[in-house]
Amino acid sequence: MAKRRATKKVKREGGRGRGEERGLMSSAGLMRYYDVEESAVKLSPKTILLLGVFIGVVVLGLEIYFGVWPA
Repeated sequence: MAKRRATKKVKREGGRGRGEERGLMSSAGLMRYYDVEESAVKLSPKTILLLGVFIGVVVLGLEIYFGVWPA
């Protein structure tokens, strides 16, 4: 019985194939994420906020122009 435990222990220590495979698979996802990030369009938060306000003003202006607002 002691030999069985010893062989199992050796297999755990020596069997690094699965551990390396998991490491490579998990890092591959990160590599793909960084590749996508480099090619993405970069906009500052201020630009997004101003774009939202601008679209809101345009929508309100069109509603007033066409007599939809105020109801």
